[in-house]
Amino acid sequence: MTFLSHSRSSQNTYLHPHESPLPMSLPLVLLAIGSIFIGYLFKDAVIGVGSDFMSESIYVRPVMVDNMIDAEHIAISTK
Repeated sequence: MTFLSHSRSSQNTYLHPHESPLPMSLPLVLLAIGSIFIGYLFKDAVIGVGSDFMSESIYVRPVMVDNMIDAEHIAISTK
C-alpha cells in the first residue's frame, strides 16, 4: 500500500535527502560487525555437515545426502 497513493510528506523531504547522523549510524555499524562475527562462528552449527538444525523445515531425499557431503569437500575453484 506504500506506492498506491500520493505521498503525504513535505517537498523538503524530497529535495534534501541525507544520511543518518553518527549517533544513529554507529550502533548500526556495531550490530552489523557483531552479526558478521557471530555468523562466521556459528555457520557450521546451523548449516554445516551433520547439522540437524533445519531437518524439519526442508525435506532432503536420502539419496541427495551423499551429494551434499561430497559438495562440502570439493575444491574452492570448482565451487
